[in-house]
Amino acid sequence: MVLGWAEIDVRPARGGAVVVWTEELRLRGFPRALDAVIVRAGRVVFGRAVKGLLGA
Repeated sequence: MVLGWAEIDVRPARGGAVVVWTEELRLRGFPRALDAVIVRAGRVVFGRAVKGLLGA
């Protein structure tokens, strides 16, 4: 099970917008020793999702 939250903040900027994605992700049943690996994987997955949403 995936636990945590995600927040997306969009602010106007010169020539467009600044988008900041903040998240806290945990996978139930996985040891905390794997947190760094899970965080890196989450950044890749959610980074692609945000880019897709923005049409980048």
